[in-house]
Amino acid sequence: AGRDFKEIDWNRTATEFDTGTGKDMFGYKDKIGIIGQEFKADQVEKWMWHIWLKDTDKAEMTVVGYHQDSSKIIPVFSDGAWSKEIIGGVKVNDADSSTPSNVILPDNGKWAFLVYLDGKWFDTMIIDFK
Repeated sequence: AGRDFKEIDWNRTATEFDTGTGKDMFGYKDKIGIIGQEFKADQVEKWMWHIWLKDTDKAEMTVVGYHQDSSKIIPVFSDGAWSKEIIGGVKVNDADSSTPSNVILPDNGKWAFLVYLDGKWFDTMIIDFK
C-alpha cells in the first residue's frame, strides 16, 4: 500500500450526491459512497458502504485510513478489523453492493480511505472532517 499512499490526490474530495432513491450519499457517484452519521473524532459511527461494480456477488472489502497531517495509518472499522465482506446481487440505494459497518477515527482533519476489493485497489475516498 506504500505506493498507493504516494498516489493519493488530496484535492479529489468526496462530495454529497443524490442516488435518485431519496438517500444522499458521500463519495463519488456511480463508484463508491457512504451513508452515515456526522463524524465526531473518537466516537463510533454507523456507516453504510455502497459500491457500484457489476458482477460482484460478494467480495472482501479492505479499508485503510490514512491521515494527511499525521500520516497515521489505521483500520477504520471500530472492531479493529481491516476487512469485511461486502455483499452484492441486491441493489441497495441504487448501488450494486453494500455493507453496514461501525467506524471510528481518532482525529479530525483530512482522511484518505483506500478501498480494496479482494486485495485489489478499487478507489480512494478523501473526506475532510472538521
